[in-house]
Amino acid sequence: MQTGEGQPLIRASTWTLPDARLLASCFAVTVGIVMGTYYPVSLLARLEADHRLGWEPWDSAAALTIGASMEALGLLLGGFADKYSCTAILGSNAAVVMAGMLLFSESASVRLVIANVAIVTFFKGLMWPSLGALIAANMESSKLDVSFLLLAIASRLGDAVGALTLGELARQNFSWRESVLALLAVVSVFFLIAHLLIQQVRVASKANSGIVLDSGKFVSFVRCPDSWLATLQYASTNLVWSLTAYITLILHDVYGATPGEATGLAVFGHLGMVTGLATACFLSYLFSIWTGRAMHLVQIAVSCGALAMLAKPHTLTLHLAVVCYFFTGFGSAAGCYLPHLLFSANSPAQERAFRVGLVECIGSVVCTIGTWQFGALRAKLGTMAAVPEIHSIAAAAAVVTFVSTAAMYSRFDGRCRATRTF
Repeated sequence: MQTGEGQPLIRASTWTLPDARLLASCFAVTVGIVMGTYYPVSLLARLEADHRLGWEPWDSAAALTIGASMEALGLLLGGFADKYSCTAILGSNAAVVMAGMLLFSESASVRLVIANVAIVTFFKGLMWPSLGALIAANMESSKLDVSFLLLAIASRLGDAVGALTLGELARQNFSWRESVLALLAVVSVFFLIAHLLIQQVRVASKANSGIVLDSGKFVSFVRCPDSWLATLQYASTNLVWSLTAYITLILHDVYGATPGEATGLAVFGHLGMVTGLATACFLSYLFSIWTGRAMHLVQIAVSCGALAMLAKPHTLTLHLAVVCYFFTGFGSAAGCYLPHLLFSANSPAQERAFRVGLVECIGSVVCTIGTWQFGALRAKLGTMAAVPEIHSIAAAAAVVTFVSTAAMYSRFDGRCRATRTF
């Protein structure tokens, strides 16, 4: 396999039918879990418009912050689930998602809705450690890059399909409760596909993802400059991502979209992530690693410009704002996943799970703080007054992502041990 300048990558690995079935099952369960976990984000404008529920702006901030906190906790505890079957954990996650959606559609109080969000997002936090362990235990190392990338795309696709479905249901005059039940049917189909496929594969569930507390590994992490760069890069990208939870509300409050229109238009931010991630990946495959890396930096720079434009809402129309959110997602997805995978591949094998888990947990904590801060600004100042400040913070974070990503690519030049992709 070559990684030279200008040469395309050569795919030497042979994919077997069991490999394809396992990966397709993981892809389907990822889409289903993500779609069944994050749908409340797309419904926030409709929840605030439902006066019988009594949902206030502070409730939006609380639900999003608690959800981000519980997901970080689930991610942190993922390593302690090593003694259990990864497939059993994912099956339990799917069951909790479906039960949560059913209860969400019937909830009559704000507290019940927020409690539901907390439980479901905690189990969502267990998803990535379990998927990572399942793939690592059953795939050759040469296939891991492609496998993890496809799951990353599945995650962004789950967001996009969920938001698109809810937007279309809103246009068909479904209530938000009816929309959740309809989405539950779609999610169930993905879980059924995942179940049927995994039944045809004999899998080993050797879990090796998530954090296992170890003082020696922690000292090694702190002493490694790559760890600091990866943490800064991942945390700044997560701060940008915390903005996406409020896109629906911003489009409704600032740009005059109806709650249903805002739900549908917010999907373009998720589509930008899917498009950006696919573009960055395939350029590396079709041309060369350095072509891909250069594109990653261009994409992040574009997201910086889009966020700077969004910081001046009085100069934008609704549709131009939607375009800016698309390009924000287009850059932030490449800035999050690909440098993070590069750091993971070049970490010592015996410390990889610990280092990656710690970086992801720190990123989740930053996302939680950003989610609360953005929500508090909106609730305190009003959306119109808070939007310039929110987007200015996100733009500054995107600049940090650009600088740290460029520094990471420079440091890893010529010494990539475990990946030939990024």
